[in-house]
Amino acid sequence: MYRRTKLVTISLGLALGAASLAHAGCTDYGNGDSTCYDWQSGNRYSIHRDDNGDMTMRGSNLGTGSTWRQTYDADTGRTRGYDSDGNFWSCSKSGVCY
Repeated sequence: MYRRTKLVTISLGLALGAASLAHAGCTDYGNGDSTCYDWQSGNRYSIHRDDNGDMTMRGSNLGTGSTWRQTYDADTGRTRGYDSDGNFWSCSKSGVCY
């Protein structure tokens, strides 16, 4: 449950267009691409924003070997992805997740 809560928190941040995560140092490349590194957790995030507002984030942690991915669809407001265990999850614009 903790991992899902953390992913939802990150998802909501992406949905609002916030690329900078708590405790993360981010570099914005000015072309819709950013990378962030969270020094507390060791997580690294690669974020891509399309011109239409869609976003894709890929995350990894070299210390644990875990990876995850999520996308935000600007047209529907839906955020979905795969957690570090490979489980699919999805959240509606209103924040209802499964």
